[in-house]
Amino acid sequence: MDLEQREENTGEVFNEDDGRFEDSALKSTRAKPKKERPGRMCVFCSKIIEGGKLKRHITSHKKTHEEVAAILKKPVEEQNKWFEEKRHEGIYKYNMHHLDDNDTKLMRERKPKTPDELRMCLACKKFFSNRTFYKHKETCSSQAQPVKTKTLRPLDLHYSEEFVLNILNKFRDGSIGNFIRESKIVQTIGYKHYLARRSESSKTTEVRREVMMEMRELSRLFFCFKSIAEEELSFEEMYERNHLSTLKEAFSTLCTGEEGEKYGLKMNLNSIFQRSIKILLGYYSETQLDSKVKELERFRKAYNFNLPDIVGKARYHTEKNSLKKARLPKSLPLEDEMRKLKQFLIQEIDDTVENFSLNRYTWLRSLVVARLTLYNARRGEEGSRLLLEEWYDAINSTWIPQEAVESVKDDAEKYLIGQYKLAYMAGKGRKCVPVLIPNDLVGPIELLISHRQKFGIAETNNFLFATKSSSSHCSGWHAVFTVCEAVGISSVTATKNRHRVSTVYATLDMSENDRKIFYDHLGHNEAINKDNYQCPPGVTEVLHMGKFLSSLEDGLPVAAPESHEKKTKTKDTRTQSAEIVSEGKKQRKDSFRWTEANTKAVITDFKEWVNTEKGNSLPSKTCLEEYLSRSTSLACTVLQLRTKIMNEQNKRKKNHSNRLKKLSF
Repeated sequence: MDLEQREENTGEVFNEDDGRFEDSALKSTRAKPKKERPGRMCVFCSKIIEGGKLKRHITSHKKTHEEVAAILKKPVEEQNKWFEEKRHEGIYKYNMHHLDDNDTKLMRERKPKTPDELRMCLACKKFFSNRTFYKHKETCSSQAQPVKTKTLRPLDLHYSEEFVLNILNKFRDGSIGNFIRESKIVQTIGYKHYLARRSESSKTTEVRREVMMEMRELSRLFFCFKSIAEEELSFEEMYERNHLSTLKEAFSTLCTGEEGEKYGLKMNLNSIFQRSIKILLGYYSETQLDSKVKELERFRKAYNFNLPDIVGKARYHTEKNSLKKARLPKSLPLEDEMRKLKQFLIQEIDDTVENFSLNRYTWLRSLVVARLTLYNARRGEEGSRLLLEEWYDAINSTWIPQEAVESVKDDAEKYLIGQYKLAYMAGKGRKCVPVLIPNDLVGPIELLISHRQKFGIAETNNFLFATKSSSSHCSGWHAVFTVCEAVGISSVTATKNRHRVSTVYATLDMSENDRKIFYDHLGHNEAINKDNYQCPPGVTEVLHMGKFLSSLEDGLPVAAPESHEKKTKTKDTRTQSAEIVSEGKKQRKDSFRWTEANTKAVITDFKEWVNTEKGNSLPSKTCLEEYLSRSTSLACTVLQLRTKIMNEQNKRKKNHSNRLKKLSF
């Protein structure tokens, strides 16, 4: 029987090395190369034990240790669990010790097959690949969060854990992100800004984005500054006077794109840079670096001296665009589009609630946020920032007490109050702005709240329109954009809607008090509404001033333009009766001519105040009103009577003073 027949019949394989037949399964096992088991650190002696023999090392060399001796007396299952924990502790200890050593490769749980980035689990302190961390998250605790290894260094500094994990850890891996995680100066600037705003619980997402943006832009400016200088410079050298010309060039280069200069970016970058100077001055003073304080003060003076050259053109264009482009009538959304969008929102919300499932949770959330934002003319992110606490206040009518409702006499107004829930939330700056919630949104919002846990929203998330992240809310701007995209409308945004509402409201004939309520609702004042949101009243300008100027040019009699606003205050009957005609010409309606008899009557009746020698005391308003009600000859107002008394008072004092001068002479 030849070799091939024997191998085929018996399943054995001839080994050419030793000339014998052996089992094929045994040969295939022997053919596999041995895996190299990585070295692990011993937590007791800090030695690196190669070949996967950590357990043998501890049991043979550390058996006299109290902890080791105690665990060796326990069952094997507990021993294996304990040794696994010690292996993880050794990896963590080794990695934390070599974080600053860029040449040392950090330990990990498994060797990667493809290049990746290392992440540490915040909950269990184990190290995994960024590609497979999601698998570990399914088996670890709810607090599992991936932390980049370069972010672990600042955890040992004086920074708060929230700043390190929610800001430093969120920067992408790359030249900018790695530089921020390594630069203590940039971290200090960002941390001081974060400390100033971390108490704004309803704006955690905005604060995080703003602080990250500030640190990122400063780092981008430094990289541009360093490339122009063509030499190795530190971040602090960017704040020295001998490099000011290079800094100016970096500003110009960084803020210039394919379409030209980016004026808004330059103004924002200038604000960030000036804020960083202020923070660095405080940091150098605190750390007693007096020489750097003096140099930075001189640099600030030089920088401010060059400020017109750096941002002068940008400031002009940004103000021009703010006053012109944003307020053009053609930029306003069309009323037909707004009606179409409203009908879609109401119908789509009803359909989504009726056929609700967890897959449609985000869509329903976007619909509700878009409806709230557009209905209340709120800014893009304001509607989505409502807190659960603010929602429960609205449901419980905290801001609309029953006593106030019962005091309303008009049945129509009472009905209107019952159609809304009122919430108050943090607006721009330190303002508190109202949000009217129509009753048709109460059901959908309650549905979203009841499915929060099933959708995977953490219990610690306090936002009404929360996301799966532990402390953030959905984006109001993206909610409006997504809904408008579904309808096929591209001209509607939250900002343009605010322009529309402000412009429409400006054309209405409203009292001063009603206008104040409107400005409070939008969260700004009359000047901002007029200069930043409201479209210029072009038609009114042409109708009124066109008539006036054409009459003036043609030499025709010029009359004051008639006001289109309704006068809300009735005129005083005494002022109307005081209209008299003198020499064939009509006097002003609010004037009153004092006759000699009237003057003598006032001096006699109010001699106590006219002849006073101390100060300029005058009778009370009640006293004057009673006097006018009794008088049959006086048809003046209270204000005119008080003015007359004060004038007679001053005249008497002046005459008295002149007489004294003559006597002394």
